[in-house]
Amino acid sequence: MSKSASAPVFRPISAPLDVPDDALQALGDRLGVPTMVKPEAKPVEPVVVESSPVSSLSVQQPPAPVQKALETLAEVHSDAPCPEEKLTVFLPAYLMRDIRRSCVDQRATMRYMVLSALKTAGFSVREEDLVPDFRRVKSN
Repeated sequence: MSKSASAPVFRPISAPLDVPDDALQALGDRLGVPTMVKPEAKPVEPVVVESSPVSSLSVQQPPAPVQKALETLAEVHSDAPCPEEKLTVFLPAYLMRDIRRSCVDQRATMRYMVLSALKTAGFSVREEDLVPDFRRVKSN
């Protein structure tokens, strides 16, 4: 392979490198070489909880604006699309022919056929996931 004109040229370092780590660190700092720093774990101070009966604990409701924001957030997330996962199933050839034929007749995808069958079997399937052919969904 030929070297491209934009490839950087590096000087080889003779082995063994007899330079202390502090000197290398100072050189890196002087040249502005970025470093990866692992943050040190802060010690966790133990928390002492006064013993009290559980019945004396009270749960406070958040203020009304906070409660409304939490409800709105819950609504937004309930409508958010769920991540999808792949399902691979080996079925008898005659069944695959029937499913394909049904997909053509209904102008629907196999995904739709499987989801509607799962819903009929009693599984919880969101209505927004039951799109006969999500490839043809028109955006507004």
